[in-house]
Amino acid sequence: MANIRSDAAIVSSVLRICDPGTKSCLTWFKIYWTTIDPSYSGYLITALIIVSYFGLDVVVKQLLAADDVNVNSKDGNGRTALWWSARNGREVVVKQLLAVDGVDVTSKDDNSRTALWWAARSGHEAVVKQLLVVDGVNVNFKDGNGRTALWWAARNGHEVVVKQLLAVDGVDVNSKDDVYGQTALSCATMNRHEAVVKQLLAVDGVDVTSKDGNSRTALWWAARSGHEAVVKQLLVVDGVNVNSKDGNSRTALWWAARSGHEVVVKQLLAVDGVDVNSKDDVYGRTALSWAAVNRHEAVVKQLLAVDGVDVNSKDGNGWTALSWAAVNGHKAVVKQLLAVDGVDVNSKDGNGWTALSWAAENGHEAVVKQLLAVDGVDVNSKNNEYGQTALLWAARNGHEAVVKQLLAVDGVDVNSKDDRGQTALSWAAENRHEAVVELLQPHSNLSL
Repeated sequence: MANIRSDAAIVSSVLRICDPGTKSCLTWFKIYWTTIDPSYSGYLITALIIVSYFGLDVVVKQLLAADDVNVNSKDGNGRTALWWSARNGREVVVKQLLAVDGVDVTSKDDNSRTALWWAARSGHEAVVKQLLVVDGVNVNFKDGNGRTALWWAARNGHEVVVKQLLAVDGVDVNSKDDVYGQTALSCATMNRHEAVVKQLLAVDGVDVTSKDGNSRTALWWAARSGHEAVVKQLLVVDGVNVNSKDGNSRTALWWAARSGHEVVVKQLLAVDGVDVNSKDDVYGRTALSWAAVNRHEAVVKQLLAVDGVDVNSKDGNGWTALSWAAVNGHKAVVKQLLAVDGVDVNSKDGNGWTALSWAAENGHEAVVKQLLAVDGVDVNSKNNEYGQTALLWAARNGHEAVVKQLLAVDGVDVNSKDDRGQTALSWAAENRHEAVVELLQPHSNLSL
Protein backbone atom coordinates (compact mmCIF):
# COMPACT_ATOMS: atom_id res chain seq x y z
CA MET A 1 0.00 0.00 0.00
CA ALA A 2 2.97 2.31 0.71
CA ASN A 3 4.09 2.00 -2.93
CA ILE A 4 1.11 3.57 -4.66
CA ARG A 5 1.87 5.41 -7.89
CA SER A 6 1.90 9.18 -8.15
CA ASP A 7 -1.32 9.14 -10.10
CA ALA A 8 -3.78 11.97 -9.50
CA ALA A 9 -6.82 9.69 -9.62
CA ILE A 10 -5.30 7.17 -7.25
CA VAL A 11 -4.10 9.85 -4.85
CA SER A 12 -7.55 11.43 -4.91
CA SER A 13 -9.18 8.08 -4.12
CA VAL A 14 -6.77 7.46 -1.25
CA LEU A 15 -7.48 10.91 0.17
CA ARG A 16 -11.20 10.18 0.18
CA ILE A 17 -10.68 6.81 1.81
CA CYS A 18 -8.43 8.34 4.46
CA ASP A 19 -10.61 11.38 5.16
CA PRO A 20 -11.87 10.95 8.74
CA GLY A 21 -14.68 13.32 7.87
CA THR A 22 -16.33 10.62 5.79
CA LYS A 23 -18.40 7.71 7.06
CA SER A 24 -16.52 5.21 4.86
CA CYS A 25 -13.19 6.17 6.44
CA LEU A 26 -14.49 5.87 9.97
CA THR A 27 -16.05 2.49 9.15
CA TRP A 28 -12.98 0.77 7.72
CA PHE A 29 -10.64 2.50 10.14
CA LYS A 30 -12.58 1.29 13.15
CA ILE A 31 -12.63 -2.28 11.82
CA TYR A 32 -8.92 -2.19 11.05
CA TRP A 33 -7.85 -0.48 14.23
CA THR A 34 -9.80 -2.64 16.64
CA THR A 35 -7.76 -5.61 15.39
CA ILE A 36 -4.65 -3.74 16.55
CA ASP A 37 -6.03 -2.00 19.61
CA PRO A 38 -9.18 -3.62 21.07
CA SER A 39 -9.58 -0.64 23.42
CA TYR A 40 -10.15 1.75 20.49
CA SER A 41 -13.17 3.94 21.17
CA GLY A 42 -13.17 6.30 18.22
CA TYR A 43 -10.53 8.82 19.18
CA LEU A 44 -9.58 11.78 17.01
CA ILE A 45 -7.59 11.10 13.83
CA THR A 46 -6.47 13.09 10.80
CA ALA A 47 -5.84 12.16 7.19
CA LEU A 48 -2.15 13.02 7.61
CA ILE A 49 -1.84 10.67 10.57
CA ILE A 50 -3.55 7.84 8.68
CA VAL A 51 -1.42 8.07 5.55
CA SER A 52 1.75 8.58 7.61
CA TYR A 53 0.92 5.46 9.60
CA PHE A 54 0.78 3.42 6.39
CA GLY A 55 3.78 5.17 4.82
CA LEU A 56 1.89 6.60 1.84
CA ASP A 57 4.58 9.14 0.95
CA VAL A 58 2.91 10.29 -2.29
CA VAL A 59 -0.25 11.17 -0.40
CA VAL A 60 1.70 12.67 2.48
CA LYS A 61 3.44 14.96 0.00
CA GLN A 62 0.11 16.27 -1.29
CA LEU A 63 -1.30 16.80 2.19
CA LEU A 64 1.79 18.70 3.32
CA ALA A 65 1.42 21.04 0.34
CA ALA A 66 -1.86 22.37 1.76
CA ASP A 67 -1.65 25.69 3.56
CA ASP A 68 -3.85 24.61 6.43
CA VAL A 69 -2.17 21.30 7.26
CA ASN A 70 -1.31 20.86 10.94
CA VAL A 71 1.75 18.63 10.99
CA ASN A 72 1.67 18.43 14.78
CA SER A 73 -1.97 17.40 15.10
CA LYS A 74 -2.45 14.54 17.59
CA ASP A 75 -4.81 11.61 17.74
CA GLY A 76 -6.80 10.71 20.82
CA ASN A 77 -3.70 9.25 22.50
CA GLY A 78 -1.45 12.19 21.78
CA ARG A 79 0.31 10.68 18.77
CA THR A 80 1.36 12.77 15.78
CA ALA A 81 2.01 11.83 12.15
CA LEU A 82 5.75 11.91 12.88
CA TRP A 83 5.26 9.70 15.93
CA TRP A 84 3.41 7.06 13.87
CA SER A 85 5.76 7.12 10.90
CA ALA A 86 8.79 6.82 13.21
CA ARG A 87 7.18 3.99 15.16
CA ASN A 88 6.46 2.04 11.97
CA GLY A 89 9.83 2.75 10.36
CA ARG A 90 8.45 4.82 7.45
CA GLU A 91 11.76 6.43 6.45
CA VAL A 92 10.51 8.45 3.47
CA VAL A 93 7.54 9.84 5.37
CA VAL A 94 9.72 10.75 8.35
CA LYS A 95 12.02 12.65 5.99
CA GLN A 96 9.02 14.49 4.52
CA LEU A 97 7.65 15.46 7.91
CA LEU A 98 11.02 16.59 9.28
CA ALA A 99 11.35 18.96 6.32
CA VAL A 100 8.29 20.88 7.45
CA ASP A 101 8.97 24.07 9.38
CA GLY A 102 7.67 23.84 12.90
CA VAL A 103 7.37 20.06 13.12
CA ASP A 104 7.63 19.10 16.76
CA VAL A 105 10.23 16.34 17.01
CA THR A 106 9.90 16.30 20.81
CA SER A 107 6.15 15.74 20.82
CA LYS A 108 5.09 13.08 23.33
CA ASP A 109 2.11 10.77 23.38
CA ASP A 110 0.01 10.25 26.48
CA ASN A 111 2.65 7.86 27.83
CA SER A 112 5.45 10.40 27.28
CA ARG A 113 6.94 8.50 24.34
CA THR A 114 8.56 10.44 21.50
CA ALA A 115 9.25 9.58 17.87
CA LEU A 116 12.90 8.88 18.72
CA TRP A 117 11.88 6.65 21.64
CA TRP A 118 9.75 4.47 19.35
CA ALA A 119 12.26 4.35 16.51
CA ALA A 120 14.99 3.28 18.92
CA ARG A 121 12.83 0.71 20.69
CA SER A 122 11.78 -0.80 17.37
CA GLY A 123 15.27 -0.76 15.87
CA HIS A 124 14.50 1.54 12.93
CA GLU A 125 18.08 2.60 12.24
CA ALA A 126 17.42 4.91 9.30
CA VAL A 127 14.68 6.74 11.19
CA VAL A 128 16.86 7.13 14.28
CA LYS A 129 19.60 8.58 12.10
CA GLN A 130 17.22 11.19 10.69
CA LEU A 131 15.85 12.19 14.07
CA LEU A 132 19.24 12.54 15.77
CA VAL A 133 20.36 15.31 13.41
CA VAL A 134 17.33 17.47 14.18
CA ASP A 135 17.98 20.46 16.41
CA GLY A 136 16.28 20.14 19.75
CA VAL A 137 15.90 16.37 19.83
CA ASN A 138 16.52 15.09 23.35
CA VAL A 139 18.38 11.78 23.32
CA ASN A 140 17.92 11.40 27.07
CA PHE A 141 14.19 12.00 27.12
CA LYS A 142 12.37 9.52 29.34
CA ASP A 143 8.98 7.91 28.91
CA GLY A 144 6.41 7.57 31.66
CA ASN A 145 8.46 4.75 33.20
CA GLY A 146 11.73 6.66 33.11
CA ARG A 147 13.11 4.72 30.14
CA THR A 148 15.23 6.37 27.46
CA ALA A 149 15.76 5.52 23.81
CA LEU A 150 19.14 3.97 24.70
CA TRP A 151 17.56 1.89 27.46
CA TRP A 152 15.09 0.34 25.02
CA ALA A 153 17.58 -0.14 22.19
CA ALA A 154 19.92 -1.95 24.59
CA ARG A 155 17.13 -4.05 26.07
CA ASN A 156 16.03 -5.19 22.62
CA GLY A 157 19.53 -5.77 21.29
CA HIS A 158 19.47 -3.17 18.50
CA GLU A 159 23.23 -2.88 18.04
CA VAL A 160 23.24 -0.27 15.27
CA VAL A 161 20.79 1.97 17.10
CA VAL A 162 22.82 1.68 20.29
CA LYS A 163 25.89 2.74 18.32
CA GLN A 164 24.00 5.72 16.90
CA LEU A 165 22.79 6.86 20.31
CA LEU A 166 26.17 6.42 22.00
CA ALA A 167 27.71 8.70 19.37
CA VAL A 168 25.57 11.59 20.62
CA ASP A 169 27.33 13.98 23.00
CA GLY A 170 25.77 13.94 26.44
CA VAL A 171 23.93 10.65 26.12
CA ASP A 172 23.31 9.30 29.61
CA VAL A 173 24.59 5.73 29.51
CA ASN A 174 23.79 5.18 33.20
CA SER A 175 20.18 6.36 33.14
CA LYS A 176 17.88 4.11 35.18
CA ASP A 177 14.22 3.38 34.62
CA ASP A 178 11.67 4.03 37.35
CA VAL A 179 10.17 0.54 37.44
CA TYR A 180 13.18 -1.73 38.00
CA GLY A 181 15.98 0.78 38.43
CA GLN A 182 17.90 -0.83 35.58
CA THR A 183 20.43 0.77 33.25
CA ALA A 184 20.98 0.01 29.59
CA LEU A 185 23.89 -2.23 30.61
CA SER A 186 21.71 -4.22 33.01
CA CYS A 187 19.05 -4.69 30.32
CA ALA A 188 21.54 -5.77 27.68
CA THR A 189 23.15 -8.20 30.11
CA MET A 190 19.87 -9.66 31.30
CA ASN A 191 18.77 -10.31 27.73
CA ARG A 192 22.08 -11.81 26.58
CA HIS A 193 22.91 -9.07 24.06
CA GLU A 194 26.65 -9.65 24.02
CA ALA A 195 27.48 -7.14 21.27
CA VAL A 196 25.50 -4.38 22.99
CA VAL A 197 27.24 -5.09 26.29
CA LYS A 198 30.56 -4.67 24.52
CA GLN A 199 29.44 -1.32 23.09
CA LEU A 200 28.29 -0.02 26.46
CA LEU A 201 31.41 -1.15 28.30
CA ALA A 202 33.52 0.82 25.82
CA VAL A 203 31.89 4.07 26.97
CA ASP A 204 33.87 6.17 29.43
CA GLY A 205 32.00 6.50 32.68
CA VAL A 206 29.70 3.53 32.29
CA ASP A 207 28.85 2.29 35.77
CA VAL A 208 29.46 -1.46 35.79
CA THR A 209 28.60 -1.58 39.51
CA SER A 210 25.20 0.07 39.13
CA LYS A 211 22.47 -1.75 41.04
CA ASP A 212 18.81 -1.98 40.14
CA GLY A 213 15.92 -1.68 42.56
CA ASN A 214 16.72 -5.12 43.98
CA SER A 215 20.45 -4.37 44.21
CA ARG A 216 21.27 -6.57 41.21
CA THR A 217 24.26 -5.65 39.04
CA ALA A 218 24.97 -6.50 35.42
CA LEU A 219 27.37 -9.22 36.60
CA TRP A 220 24.66 -10.66 38.84
CA TRP A 221 22.29 -10.96 35.88
CA ALA A 222 24.90 -12.49 33.60
CA ALA A 223 25.98 -15.04 36.21
CA ARG A 224 22.45 -16.02 37.16
CA SER A 225 21.53 -16.62 33.53
CA GLY A 226 24.75 -18.40 32.63
CA HIS A 227 25.87 -15.85 30.03
CA GLU A 228 29.51 -16.91 29.91
CA ALA A 229 30.64 -14.44 27.25
CA VAL A 230 29.03 -11.50 29.05
CA VAL A 231 30.49 -12.57 32.39
CA LYS A 232 33.90 -12.64 30.73
CA GLN A 233 33.42 -9.10 29.43
CA LEU A 234 32.32 -7.75 32.79
CA LEU A 235 35.06 -9.37 34.86
CA VAL A 236 37.84 -7.55 33.00
CA VAL A 237 36.35 -4.13 33.79
CA ASP A 238 38.14 -2.19 36.50
CA GLY A 239 36.04 -1.77 39.59
CA VAL A 240 33.64 -4.64 39.03
CA ASN A 241 32.60 -6.10 42.38
CA VAL A 242 32.45 -9.88 42.16
CA ASN A 243 31.00 -10.09 45.67
CA SER A 244 28.20 -7.58 45.17
CA LYS A 245 24.98 -8.80 46.78
CA ASP A 246 21.38 -8.36 45.73
CA GLY A 247 18.59 -7.43 48.10
CA ASN A 248 18.64 -10.95 49.55
CA SER A 249 22.46 -11.03 49.87
CA ARG A 250 22.89 -13.37 46.90
CA THR A 251 26.11 -12.96 44.93
CA ALA A 252 26.93 -13.79 41.32
CA LEU A 253 28.73 -16.94 42.47
CA TRP A 254 25.77 -17.97 44.63
CA TRP A 255 23.43 -17.81 41.63
CA ALA A 256 25.82 -19.47 39.20
CA ALA A 257 26.37 -22.35 41.62
CA ARG A 258 22.68 -22.74 42.39
CA SER A 259 21.86 -22.83 38.68
CA GLY A 260 24.67 -25.21 37.79
CA HIS A 261 26.51 -22.87 35.43
CA GLU A 262 29.90 -24.59 35.55
CA VAL A 263 31.78 -22.29 33.20
CA VAL A 264 30.54 -19.17 34.97
CA VAL A 265 31.46 -20.64 38.36
CA LYS A 266 34.95 -21.28 37.01
CA GLN A 267 35.19 -17.69 35.76
CA LEU A 268 34.11 -16.24 39.09
CA LEU A 269 36.35 -18.49 41.18
CA ALA A 270 39.33 -17.25 39.16
CA VAL A 271 38.80 -13.75 40.55
CA ASP A 272 40.96 -12.82 43.53
CA GLY A 273 38.92 -12.20 46.64
CA VAL A 274 35.74 -13.95 45.57
CA ASP A 275 33.78 -14.94 48.67
CA VAL A 276 33.03 -18.63 48.28
CA ASN A 277 31.28 -18.83 51.66
CA SER A 278 28.87 -15.92 51.23
CA LYS A 279 25.35 -16.72 52.43
CA ASP A 280 21.99 -15.38 51.33
CA ASP A 281 19.57 -13.80 53.79
CA VAL A 282 16.59 -15.96 52.91
CA TYR A 283 17.92 -19.46 53.55
CA GLY A 284 21.39 -18.73 54.88
CA ARG A 285 22.91 -21.06 52.29
CA THR A 286 26.25 -20.85 50.56
CA ALA A 287 27.08 -21.59 46.93
CA LEU A 288 28.24 -25.07 47.98
CA SER A 289 25.01 -25.74 49.83
CA TRP A 290 22.91 -24.86 46.78
CA ALA A 291 25.09 -26.85 44.41
CA ALA A 292 24.60 -29.86 46.70
CA VAL A 293 20.84 -29.29 46.95
CA ASN A 294 20.49 -29.23 43.17
CA ARG A 295 22.89 -32.11 42.46
CA HIS A 296 25.37 -30.04 40.47
CA GLU A 297 28.30 -32.42 40.85
CA ALA A 298 30.74 -30.50 38.65
CA VAL A 299 30.05 -27.27 40.54
CA VAL A 300 30.45 -29.02 43.90
CA LYS A 301 33.84 -30.27 42.71
CA GLN A 302 34.88 -26.76 41.68
CA LEU A 303 33.86 -25.24 45.01
CA LEU A 304 35.49 -27.94 47.11
CA ALA A 305 38.79 -27.23 45.33
CA VAL A 306 38.83 -23.69 46.73
CA ASP A 307 40.99 -23.10 49.79
CA GLY A 308 38.89 -22.01 52.71
CA VAL A 309 35.56 -23.32 51.50
CA ASP A 310 33.43 -24.16 54.52
CA VAL A 311 32.12 -27.66 53.90
CA ASN A 312 30.31 -27.62 57.26
CA SER A 313 28.55 -24.29 56.79
CA LYS A 314 24.99 -24.46 58.10
CA ASP A 315 21.97 -22.72 56.62
CA GLY A 316 19.22 -21.05 58.59
CA ASN A 317 17.77 -24.43 59.55
CA GLY A 318 21.12 -25.90 60.51
CA TRP A 319 21.48 -27.98 57.35
CA THR A 320 24.92 -28.54 55.79
CA ALA A 321 25.70 -29.41 52.19
CA LEU A 322 26.03 -33.02 53.32
CA SER A 323 22.60 -32.91 54.96
CA TRP A 324 21.02 -31.76 51.70
CA ALA A 325 22.85 -34.27 49.54
CA ALA A 326 21.88 -37.09 51.93
CA VAL A 327 18.19 -36.22 52.25
CA ASN A 328 17.88 -36.05 48.46
CA GLY A 329 19.85 -39.23 47.83
CA HIS A 330 22.56 -37.53 45.77
CA LYS A 331 25.16 -40.25 46.27
CA ALA A 332 27.75 -38.71 43.92
CA VAL A 333 27.65 -35.42 45.82
CA VAL A 334 27.74 -37.27 49.15
CA LYS A 335 30.89 -39.05 47.95
CA GLN A 336 32.51 -35.74 47.06
CA LEU A 337 31.69 -34.18 50.41
CA LEU A 338 32.81 -37.18 52.47
CA ALA A 339 36.20 -37.04 50.77
CA VAL A 340 36.87 -33.60 52.28
CA ASP A 341 39.04 -33.50 55.40
CA GLY A 342 37.11 -32.18 58.36
CA VAL A 343 33.62 -32.82 57.04
CA ASP A 344 31.31 -33.34 60.00
CA VAL A 345 29.32 -36.47 59.27
CA ASN A 346 27.45 -36.11 62.57
CA SER A 347 26.44 -32.47 62.13
CA LYS A 348 22.87 -31.93 63.31
CA ASP A 349 20.32 -29.56 61.86
CA GLY A 350 18.04 -27.38 63.94
CA ASN A 351 15.85 -30.38 64.77
CA GLY A 352 18.71 -32.70 65.61
CA TRP A 353 18.70 -34.68 62.36
CA THR A 354 22.01 -35.94 60.95
CA ALA A 355 22.79 -36.84 57.36
CA LEU A 356 22.40 -40.50 58.31
CA SER A 357 19.01 -39.84 59.91
CA TRP A 358 17.74 -38.21 56.73
CA ALA A 359 19.15 -40.85 54.40
CA ALA A 360 17.67 -43.67 56.51
CA GLU A 361 14.27 -41.98 56.86
CA ASN A 362 14.03 -41.63 53.08
CA GLY A 363 15.34 -45.08 52.26
CA HIS A 364 18.47 -43.99 50.37
CA GLU A 365 20.39 -47.25 50.62
CA ALA A 366 23.50 -46.15 48.71
CA VAL A 367 23.89 -43.00 50.79
CA VAL A 368 23.36 -44.91 54.04
CA LYS A 369 26.14 -47.28 52.97
CA GLN A 370 28.45 -44.33 52.25
CA LEU A 371 27.78 -42.71 55.62
CA LEU A 372 28.16 -45.92 57.60
CA ALA A 373 31.62 -46.40 56.09
CA VAL A 374 32.84 -43.20 57.75
CA ASP A 375 34.79 -43.67 61.00
CA GLY A 376 32.99 -42.12 63.92
CA VAL A 377 29.54 -41.90 62.39
CA ASP A 378 26.97 -41.88 65.19
CA VAL A 379 24.47 -44.58 64.27
CA ASN A 380 22.46 -44.01 67.45
CA SER A 381 22.05 -40.24 67.17
CA LYS A 382 18.53 -39.08 68.03
CA ASN A 383 16.67 -36.09 66.64
CA ASN A 384 15.15 -33.45 68.89
CA GLU A 385 11.63 -33.67 67.51
CA TYR A 386 10.78 -37.30 68.29
CA GLY A 387 13.90 -38.77 69.86
CA GLN A 388 14.21 -41.25 67.01
CA THR A 389 17.35 -42.84 65.61
CA ALA A 390 18.15 -43.71 62.01
CA LEU A 391 17.10 -47.30 62.69
CA LEU A 392 13.78 -46.19 64.15
CA TRP A 393 13.03 -44.12 61.06
CA ALA A 394 14.03 -46.83 58.62
CA ALA A 395 11.91 -49.40 60.46
CA ARG A 396 8.96 -47.05 60.81
CA ASN A 397 8.94 -46.39 57.04
CA GLY A 398 9.54 -49.99 56.03
CA HIS A 399 12.96 -49.51 54.42
CA GLU A 400 14.04 -53.14 54.70
CA ALA A 401 17.43 -52.78 53.00
CA VAL A 402 18.39 -49.81 55.19
CA VAL A 403 17.32 -51.62 58.35
CA LYS A 404 19.53 -54.53 57.32
CA GLN A 405 22.47 -52.15 56.79
CA LEU A 406 22.04 -50.55 60.19
CA LEU A 407 21.69 -53.85 62.02
CA ALA A 408 25.09 -54.86 60.66
CA VAL A 409 26.77 -51.99 62.50
CA ASP A 410 28.51 -52.84 65.78
CA GLY A 411 26.95 -50.97 68.66
CA VAL A 412 23.66 -50.09 66.99
CA ASP A 413 21.00 -49.76 69.68
CA VAL A 414 18.14 -51.84 68.33
CA ASN A 415 16.10 -51.29 71.51
CA SER A 416 16.38 -47.51 71.56
CA LYS A 417 13.09 -45.86 72.44
CA ASP A 418 11.71 -42.58 71.10
CA ASP A 419 9.76 -39.97 73.02
CA ARG A 420 6.64 -42.12 72.73
CA GLY A 421 8.42 -45.11 74.18
CA GLN A 422 8.40 -46.99 70.89
CA THR A 423 11.26 -49.00 69.42
CA ALA A 424 12.16 -49.83 65.86
CA LEU A 425 10.38 -53.16 66.27
CA SER A 426 7.16 -51.64 67.63
CA TRP A 427 7.07 -49.10 64.82
CA ALA A 428 7.59 -51.73 62.17
CA ALA A 429 4.84 -53.86 63.70
CA GLU A 430 2.44 -50.92 64.03
CA ASN A 431 2.93 -50.02 60.38
CA ARG A 432 2.70 -53.69 59.30
CA HIS A 433 6.16 -53.88 57.78
CA GLU A 434 6.39 -57.66 58.20
CA ALA A 435 9.78 -58.10 56.52
CA VAL A 436 11.31 -55.48 58.81
CA VAL A 437 9.72 -57.10 61.87
CA GLU A 438 11.37 -60.39 60.91
CA LEU A 439 14.73 -58.64 60.61
CA LEU A 440 14.44 -56.91 63.99
CA GLN A 441 13.00 -59.65 66.20
CA PRO A 442 16.20 -61.72 66.50
CA HIS A 443 18.07 -58.58 67.65
CA SER A 444 15.47 -57.23 70.02
CA ASN A 445 15.16 -58.04 73.74
CA LEU A 446 11.57 -56.89 73.61
CA SER A 447 8.54 -58.92 72.62
CA LEU A 448 5.55 -57.74 70.62
